[in-house]
Amino acid sequence: MRNLVCLAICLLTVGGAQAQDHQARDWVERAAAARTEHSFIGDFIYQRDGEIQTLRIWHAADTEDGMQQRIVSLSGDPKEILRSKGRVTCVFADDQPLVVEQRQIQAAIGDRIPTDIDRLLPHYGLALIGADRIADRPVIGVAIQAADTYRYGYDLWFDEQTGLLLGAELRDNEGKVIERIMMLDFKLQPQIDPEDLAPSLSGEGFTWLTHPGDQDSASQPPEGVSAEWDIGKLPPGFELEMDRMQMLPGHDAAVRHLLFSDGLTAVSVYIEAADERDGLDGALHIGALSAFGRDVSGYRVIAVGEVPAATVEILASALYPGESQ
Repeated sequence: MRNLVCLAICLLTVGGAQAQDHQARDWVERAAAARTEHSFIGDFIYQRDGEIQTLRIWHAADTEDGMQQRIVSLSGDPKEILRSKGRVTCVFADDQPLVVEQRQIQAAIGDRIPTDIDRLLPHYGLALIGADRIADRPVIGVAIQAADTYRYGYDLWFDEQTGLLLGAELRDNEGKVIERIMMLDFKLQPQIDPEDLAPSLSGEGFTWLTHPGDQDSASQPPEGVSAEWDIGKLPPGFELEMDRMQMLPGHDAAVRHLLFSDGLTAVSVYIEAADERDGLDGALHIGALSAFGRDVSGYRVIAVGEVPAATVEILASALYPGESQ
Protein backbone atom coordinates (compact mmCIF):
# COMPACT_ATOMS: atom_id res chain seq x y z
CA MET A 1 0.00 0.00 0.00
CA ARG A 2 2.85 2.35 0.90
CA ASN A 3 4.46 1.68 -2.51
CA LEU A 4 1.17 2.41 -4.31
CA VAL A 5 0.79 5.72 -2.45
CA CYS A 6 4.36 6.74 -3.34
CA LEU A 7 3.77 5.80 -6.97
CA ALA A 8 0.56 7.84 -7.08
CA ILE A 9 2.33 10.87 -5.59
CA CYS A 10 5.13 10.58 -8.17
CA LEU A 11 2.67 10.34 -11.05
CA LEU A 12 0.73 13.36 -9.81
CA THR A 13 3.95 15.34 -9.39
CA VAL A 14 5.19 14.50 -12.88
CA GLY A 15 1.77 15.19 -14.39
CA GLY A 16 1.56 18.54 -12.63
CA ALA A 17 5.05 19.53 -13.79
CA GLN A 18 4.22 18.60 -17.39
CA ALA A 19 1.01 20.61 -17.24
CA GLN A 20 2.89 23.64 -15.90
CA ASP A 21 5.54 23.33 -18.63
CA HIS A 22 2.76 23.28 -21.22
CA GLN A 23 1.15 26.36 -19.68
CA ALA A 24 4.52 28.14 -19.70
CA ARG A 25 4.91 27.37 -23.40
CA ASP A 26 1.40 28.65 -24.10
CA TRP A 27 2.20 31.99 -22.42
CA VAL A 28 5.41 32.47 -24.40
CA GLU A 29 3.64 31.67 -27.68
CA ARG A 30 0.80 34.05 -26.78
CA ALA A 31 3.30 36.82 -25.94
CA ALA A 32 5.08 36.43 -29.27
CA ALA A 33 1.77 37.02 -31.07
CA ALA A 34 0.61 39.81 -28.72
CA ARG A 35 3.37 42.17 -29.87
CA THR A 36 1.74 42.34 -33.31
CA GLU A 37 -1.83 42.63 -31.99
CA HIS A 38 -1.78 45.41 -29.35
CA SER A 39 -0.56 49.00 -29.41
CA PHE A 40 0.45 50.76 -26.20
CA ILE A 41 2.39 53.57 -24.54
CA GLY A 42 4.36 52.92 -21.38
CA ASP A 43 7.12 54.10 -19.06
CA PHE A 44 9.56 51.51 -17.78
CA ILE A 45 12.82 51.16 -15.89
CA TYR A 46 15.98 49.44 -17.10
CA GLN A 47 18.36 48.36 -14.34
CA ARG A 48 21.94 47.17 -14.84
CA ASP A 49 25.02 47.20 -12.57
CA GLY A 50 23.26 49.30 -9.95
CA GLU A 51 22.32 51.89 -12.57
CA ILE A 52 18.65 52.61 -13.26
CA GLN A 53 17.37 54.32 -16.40
CA THR A 54 13.80 55.43 -17.05
CA LEU A 55 12.47 55.16 -20.61
CA ARG A 56 9.24 55.67 -22.53
CA ILE A 57 8.01 53.41 -25.31
CA TRP A 58 5.50 53.91 -28.10
CA HIS A 59 4.57 50.52 -29.56
CA ALA A 60 2.42 50.46 -32.70
CA ALA A 61 1.16 47.07 -33.85
CA ASP A 62 -1.09 48.17 -36.70
CA THR A 63 0.87 50.44 -39.07
CA GLU A 64 1.20 49.95 -42.82
CA ASP A 65 4.85 49.03 -42.26
CA GLY A 66 4.00 46.44 -39.62
CA MET A 67 5.10 46.74 -36.00
CA GLN A 68 6.93 49.96 -35.12
CA GLN A 69 8.51 51.22 -31.90
CA ARG A 70 10.14 54.32 -30.53
CA ILE A 71 11.94 54.25 -27.19
CA VAL A 72 13.37 57.42 -25.62
CA SER A 73 15.41 57.87 -22.46
CA LEU A 74 13.80 59.97 -19.75
CA SER A 75 16.92 59.96 -17.55
CA GLY A 76 20.63 60.01 -18.19
CA ASP A 77 22.12 60.72 -21.62
CA PRO A 78 19.64 61.45 -24.44
CA LYS A 79 18.97 58.36 -26.50
CA GLU A 80 16.37 56.96 -28.87
CA ILE A 81 15.83 53.50 -30.33
CA LEU A 82 13.61 53.23 -33.42
CA ARG A 83 12.27 50.01 -34.94
CA SER A 84 10.52 49.95 -38.31
CA LYS A 85 10.43 47.59 -41.29
CA GLY A 86 12.78 45.22 -39.52
CA ARG A 87 15.41 47.96 -39.17
CA VAL A 88 16.70 49.08 -35.78
CA THR A 89 18.26 52.52 -35.37
CA CYS A 90 19.92 53.80 -32.20
CA VAL A 91 20.47 57.56 -31.86
CA PHE A 92 22.90 58.48 -29.08
CA ALA A 93 25.30 61.18 -27.98
CA ASP A 94 28.70 61.10 -29.68
CA ASP A 95 30.54 60.57 -26.39
CA GLN A 96 28.68 57.35 -25.46
CA PRO A 97 30.75 54.13 -25.82
CA LEU A 98 30.10 52.46 -29.17
CA VAL A 99 30.54 48.93 -27.81
CA VAL A 100 27.58 49.48 -25.48
CA GLU A 101 25.44 50.88 -28.28
CA GLN A 102 26.21 47.82 -30.39
CA ARG A 103 24.38 45.80 -27.75
CA GLN A 104 21.47 48.26 -27.61
CA ILE A 105 20.89 48.24 -31.35
CA GLN A 106 19.88 44.60 -31.14
CA ALA A 107 16.60 43.53 -29.60
CA ALA A 108 16.40 44.70 -26.00
CA ILE A 109 15.77 42.17 -23.26
CA GLY A 110 12.08 43.12 -23.19
CA ASP A 111 11.64 42.21 -26.85
CA ARG A 112 13.51 38.96 -26.82
CA ILE A 113 10.56 36.58 -26.85
CA PRO A 114 11.31 33.39 -28.80
CA THR A 115 9.03 32.49 -31.69
CA ASP A 116 10.48 29.00 -32.25
CA ILE A 117 10.33 27.34 -28.86
CA ASP A 118 11.33 23.92 -30.21
CA ARG A 119 14.69 25.37 -31.25
CA LEU A 120 15.43 26.32 -27.64
CA LEU A 121 15.50 22.71 -26.54
CA PRO A 122 17.63 21.18 -25.10
CA HIS A 123 19.58 24.36 -24.33
CA TYR A 124 16.74 25.98 -22.36
CA GLY A 125 13.81 24.79 -20.25
CA LEU A 126 10.44 26.44 -19.56
CA ALA A 127 8.74 26.65 -16.17
CA LEU A 128 5.71 28.48 -14.80
CA ILE A 129 6.61 30.90 -11.97
CA GLY A 130 3.13 32.05 -10.93
CA ALA A 131 1.02 35.18 -10.57
CA ASP A 132 2.14 38.69 -9.60
CA ARG A 133 1.32 42.33 -10.36
CA ILE A 134 3.20 44.92 -12.47
CA ALA A 135 2.04 48.47 -13.35
CA ASP A 136 -1.16 47.74 -11.41
CA ARG A 137 -2.01 44.84 -13.75
CA PRO A 138 -2.15 41.08 -13.03
CA VAL A 139 0.74 39.20 -14.65
CA ILE A 140 1.90 35.59 -15.04
CA GLY A 141 5.58 34.73 -14.72
CA VAL A 142 7.48 32.23 -16.90
CA ALA A 143 11.11 31.20 -16.45
CA ILE A 144 13.28 30.36 -19.46
CA GLN A 145 16.05 28.42 -17.76
CA ALA A 146 19.52 27.97 -19.23
CA ALA A 147 20.58 24.32 -19.32
CA ASP A 148 24.33 25.07 -19.41
CA THR A 149 26.87 27.82 -18.74
CA TYR A 150 27.01 29.16 -22.32
CA ARG A 151 23.89 31.33 -21.95
CA TYR A 152 21.79 33.22 -19.42
CA GLY A 153 18.25 32.56 -18.22
CA TYR A 154 15.20 34.83 -18.22
CA ASP A 155 12.21 35.44 -15.97
CA LEU A 156 9.40 36.96 -18.05
CA TRP A 157 6.16 38.49 -16.77
CA PHE A 158 3.16 38.60 -19.11
CA ASP A 159 0.01 40.72 -18.83
CA GLU A 160 -2.93 38.41 -18.12
CA GLN A 161 -5.33 40.39 -20.30
CA THR A 162 -3.22 40.84 -23.46
CA GLY A 163 -0.21 38.55 -23.12
CA LEU A 164 2.16 41.51 -23.57
CA LEU A 165 5.47 41.44 -21.74
CA LEU A 166 5.46 43.87 -18.79
CA GLY A 167 8.61 42.77 -16.97
CA ALA A 168 11.77 40.77 -17.56
CA GLU A 169 14.85 39.73 -15.60
CA LEU A 170 18.06 38.36 -17.04
CA ARG A 171 19.83 35.94 -14.68
CA ASP A 172 23.38 34.63 -14.73
CA ASN A 173 24.38 31.01 -14.19
CA GLU A 174 24.18 31.47 -10.41
CA GLY A 175 20.65 32.88 -10.55
CA LYS A 176 21.70 36.48 -9.86
CA VAL A 177 19.69 39.19 -11.64
CA ILE A 178 22.06 41.13 -13.92
CA GLU A 179 19.49 43.11 -15.95
CA ARG A 180 15.91 44.04 -15.20
CA ILE A 181 13.14 45.76 -17.17
CA MET A 182 9.83 46.59 -15.51
CA MET A 183 6.87 48.60 -16.76
CA LEU A 184 5.85 51.40 -14.41
CA ASP A 185 2.96 52.87 -16.38
CA PHE A 186 1.10 51.02 -19.15
CA LYS A 187 -1.78 52.17 -21.35
CA LEU A 188 -3.32 50.23 -24.23
CA GLN A 189 -4.04 52.40 -27.28
CA PRO A 190 -6.33 51.86 -30.29
CA GLN A 191 -3.54 53.33 -32.41
CA ILE A 192 -0.30 55.35 -32.10
CA ASP A 193 0.07 58.81 -33.63
CA PRO A 194 2.72 58.58 -36.44
CA GLU A 195 4.40 61.70 -35.01
CA ASP A 196 5.12 59.80 -31.81
CA LEU A 197 7.09 57.23 -33.83
CA ALA A 198 9.33 59.82 -35.51
CA PRO A 199 12.81 60.55 -34.08
CA SER A 200 13.32 63.74 -32.09
CA LEU A 201 17.13 63.59 -31.68
CA SER A 202 19.17 64.82 -34.64
CA GLY A 203 21.89 67.24 -35.66
CA GLU A 204 25.41 67.81 -34.40
CA GLY A 205 26.51 65.82 -31.39
CA PHE A 206 24.46 62.69 -32.13
CA THR A 207 25.37 59.47 -33.90
CA TRP A 208 22.89 57.32 -35.84
CA LEU A 209 23.66 53.61 -35.85
CA THR A 210 21.35 51.42 -37.96
CA HIS A 211 21.08 47.66 -38.12
CA PRO A 212 19.83 46.79 -41.65
CA GLY A 213 16.56 44.93 -41.85
CA ASP A 214 17.22 42.91 -44.99
CA GLN A 215 20.05 41.09 -46.70
CA ASP A 216 19.61 43.16 -49.91
CA SER A 217 21.28 46.10 -48.19
CA ALA A 218 24.52 44.17 -47.72
CA SER A 219 27.46 45.42 -49.77
CA GLN A 220 30.27 43.40 -51.29
CA PRO A 221 33.20 42.73 -48.92
CA PRO A 222 35.84 45.46 -49.31
CA GLU A 223 39.49 44.65 -49.87
CA GLY A 224 40.99 43.16 -46.73
CA VAL A 225 37.77 41.59 -45.38
CA SER A 226 36.88 38.92 -47.92
CA ALA A 227 34.34 36.13 -47.68
CA GLU A 228 37.06 33.52 -47.15
CA TRP A 229 36.74 33.01 -43.42
CA ASP A 230 36.40 29.63 -41.76
CA ILE A 231 34.16 28.94 -38.75
CA GLY A 232 35.38 26.43 -36.21
CA LYS A 233 33.57 24.85 -33.28
CA LEU A 234 30.74 27.00 -31.87
CA PRO A 235 29.10 26.93 -28.43
CA PRO A 236 26.27 24.36 -28.33
CA GLY A 237 23.06 25.61 -29.95
CA PHE A 238 24.54 28.67 -31.65
CA GLU A 239 24.16 28.94 -35.42
CA LEU A 240 25.17 31.54 -38.01
CA GLU A 241 22.07 33.60 -38.90
CA MET A 242 23.49 36.61 -40.74
CA ASP A 243 26.63 37.56 -42.64
CA ARG A 244 26.81 41.06 -44.16
CA MET A 245 28.96 44.15 -44.57
CA GLN A 246 27.97 47.09 -42.38
CA MET A 247 29.14 50.67 -41.92
CA LEU A 248 29.86 51.70 -38.32
CA PRO A 249 30.58 55.18 -36.91
CA GLY A 250 34.29 55.96 -36.84
CA HIS A 251 35.09 53.48 -39.62
CA ASP A 252 36.12 54.53 -43.12
CA ALA A 253 35.16 51.19 -44.63
CA ALA A 254 32.45 48.62 -43.98
CA VAL A 255 33.19 45.87 -41.49
CA ARG A 256 32.16 42.24 -41.71
CA HIS A 257 29.24 41.53 -39.35
CA LEU A 258 28.28 37.95 -38.49
CA LEU A 259 25.35 37.22 -36.19
CA PHE A 260 25.14 33.96 -34.24
CA SER A 261 22.03 32.95 -32.27
CA ASP A 262 20.69 30.07 -30.21
CA GLY A 263 17.09 31.07 -30.91
CA LEU A 264 16.80 33.35 -27.87
CA THR A 265 19.97 35.40 -27.58
CA ALA A 266 22.36 36.66 -30.23
CA VAL A 267 26.08 37.41 -30.44
CA SER A 268 27.53 39.79 -33.04
CA VAL A 269 31.03 39.18 -34.38
CA TYR A 270 32.76 42.04 -36.24
CA ILE A 271 35.78 41.57 -38.49
CA GLU A 272 37.85 44.46 -39.81
CA ALA A 273 41.35 45.05 -41.07
CA ALA A 274 43.55 45.78 -38.06
CA ASP A 275 45.14 49.24 -37.97
CA GLU A 276 46.92 51.41 -35.44
CA ARG A 277 43.72 52.54 -33.69
CA ASP A 278 43.09 51.20 -30.24
CA GLY A 279 40.91 48.12 -30.39
CA LEU A 280 39.50 45.67 -27.88
CA ASP A 281 42.16 43.11 -26.99
CA GLY A 282 40.90 40.49 -24.56
CA ALA A 283 37.73 40.52 -22.46
CA LEU A 284 35.29 43.27 -21.49
CA HIS A 285 32.26 42.85 -19.23
CA ILE A 286 29.49 45.43 -18.58
CA GLY A 287 26.39 44.11 -16.82
CA ALA A 288 24.98 41.33 -18.99
CA LEU A 289 27.14 42.40 -21.93
CA SER A 290 30.30 40.44 -22.63
CA ALA A 291 32.82 41.23 -25.34
CA PHE A 292 36.06 39.65 -26.49
CA GLY A 293 38.54 40.93 -29.07
CA ARG A 294 41.58 39.42 -30.73
CA ASP A 295 43.92 40.19 -33.62
CA VAL A 296 44.61 37.43 -36.11
CA SER A 297 46.64 37.58 -39.33
CA GLY A 298 46.24 41.34 -39.70
CA TYR A 299 42.54 41.40 -38.82
CA ARG A 300 40.65 42.37 -35.67
CA VAL A 301 37.81 40.07 -34.54
CA ILE A 302 35.40 41.30 -31.82
CA ALA A 303 32.46 39.30 -30.41
CA VAL A 304 29.73 41.12 -28.42
CA GLY A 305 26.58 39.74 -26.81
CA GLU A 306 24.46 39.23 -23.69
CA VAL A 307 26.07 35.91 -22.85
CA PRO A 308 28.72 34.70 -20.39
CA ALA A 309 32.32 35.73 -21.09
CA ALA A 310 33.32 32.23 -22.18
CA THR A 311 30.73 32.24 -24.97
CA VAL A 312 31.98 35.39 -26.72
CA GLU A 313 35.58 34.20 -26.37
CA ILE A 314 34.72 30.89 -28.05
CA LEU A 315 32.88 32.68 -30.88
CA ALA A 316 35.68 35.19 -31.47
CA SER A 317 38.23 32.39 -31.45
CA ALA A 318 36.16 30.22 -33.82
CA LEU A 319 36.72 32.58 -36.77
CA TYR A 320 39.98 32.60 -38.70
CA PRO A 321 41.07 33.50 -42.25
CA GLY A 322 40.80 30.77 -44.87
CA GLU A 323 43.71 29.54 -46.97
CA SER A 324 43.07 32.09 -49.74
CA GLN A 325 43.83 34.92 -47.33
